[in-house]
Amino acid sequence: MATRNRLIRRIDYVDPRGYEYYDVDIDVLVPDPENPRIPPQELSTLETMLALFRLNASSLFRLAEDLAKVGTNPAELLNVTRLGPKLFLVKEGNRRLTARKLLRNPEQLRGHVTPTELRRWQKLASRVTTQLSTRQLVVVGENHDTWVFRRHQGNQDGVGVSNWGPEAKSRHLQQKLGRRNRAMALRDALMANYPERFPELPGRSFSVFERLMDSGDTRAHLGIDVNEDGHPKLTRGERSLRMLEELVNDLRRPRGDRERLTTRTINTVEGAHEYLQKLDNRIDQESPPENEITLVAPMPSGMSAGAQVSAAPVSGLRSGHAPTDVLKSFNEPAAARLRKIFDELVKVKKSKAPNAAMVLTRVLLELSVDEYSQRTGVDFEAPDAELKQQIQELRTFLSLNGYKIPKKLNNAIGRAGVFAPSIGQKLDAVLVQLQGNGSMSGREAAAKSRELRDKEVVNVLNDAVHRLENFPSIERVNYVLEIIRPIFNGIHQ
Repeated sequence: MATRNRLIRRIDYVDPRGYEYYDVDIDVLVPDPENPRIPPQELSTLETMLALFRLNASSLFRLAEDLAKVGTNPAELLNVTRLGPKLFLVKEGNRRLTARKLLRNPEQLRGHVTPTELRRWQKLASRVTTQLSTRQLVVVGENHDTWVFRRHQGNQDGVGVSNWGPEAKSRHLQQKLGRRNRAMALRDALMANYPERFPELPGRSFSVFERLMDSGDTRAHLGIDVNEDGHPKLTRGERSLRMLEELVNDLRRPRGDRERLTTRTINTVEGAHEYLQKLDNRIDQESPPENEITLVAPMPSGMSAGAQVSAAPVSGLRSGHAPTDVLKSFNEPAAARLRKIFDELVKVKKSKAPNAAMVLTRVLLELSVDEYSQRTGVDFEAPDAELKQQIQELRTFLSLNGYKIPKKLNNAIGRAGVFAPSIGQKLDAVLVQLQGNGSMSGREAAAKSRELRDKEVVNVLNDAVHRLENFPSIERVNYVLEIIRPIFNGIHQ
């Protein structure tokens, strides 16, 4: 080793391009005050970090959460240049460095952020595991512009980083979870059994197809189910095939074609229903037979023949066959009490006790949301601006008239200025967090929020607890479970 001290250690590796590699403590790394993301700063580490923080505070916090949870990516080294014998200027990796420095010492934010924001960082910093070392492997050189540019300019016709599309993301999750993605299983089976009728879906259209297949109403209309072996089954036979064929053709239409099927077409319940009616009108002219068809396709690598298709259909499909249990596609909670409630929900649902199942679903969902809030720092409580203003005016009026509010009453009045959110408001906050940490795309989170509202899921859950005249069915329980499944699985990843 050429250099040895507490903060800097050179790695014995000869790069023919002249780059040097060092193992350093993050204290010797200085964020770039001329980072293209921010206006030029004075050469002050804190001012540069604060500028990056203010650029998108919530995004930087999510990055810090990820670092605290899984550590740094060993495939992504920091690119640095020398500032002196014991200091390095970071040219690539400034957000990562800022997040790590704030996790090491969140007190740097004091006086620059609200007390609530500071507490959030302090709480996260206290949970950081030893997995997040304060050491960092860096690449030292005088010219990193080429690599920085390539990293931040997108695909660049294949030269830069090529992001995964919706299909690649779904395939990765399928392999990771060992559970077949419903839309992908159907698409692959259609291509394997009817290659001439179902060519490959183009690019981003897979996300539209996947969204349609996530809807129990759409699957019921198209006649899509799964058999006990997990293979897709078309309960309406050739009619199902023809509707799917028309659907895929609409996905393949060129941009600008008014008949092209996009997320805009189906972004509401009414829009999806209207589109399915159009399919019906086309197929009604042909009256194809409705003999049930089972589709068989090769299983993805790493999966057994009995692998479950994720999120089994809800009850009520036209086939009349009993659906696979929805709860089989739920991620089991890690927290002991939540896991116990989940196990009890499985049992009461199987015992055909719909009232108990619906109440347990309601309890399990709200406790899961609360546990997620404690674990991730999602703050559900928020000030009611109008009420706080009225409280302030009341206090001023009383003070001007010589009345001193007793301490207990004053505290109670203050608490009235913060409202306790409903389960619906909590779910909206969780969806924002799931979007922020990458568990859902913005479009998926918005669609799920609309679905919760349009299908009155929260009202159904509340009615199960608060209305004597309410008598839910197991079918209704399945209906609710399927809608909340992506949120529940995002909470319990």
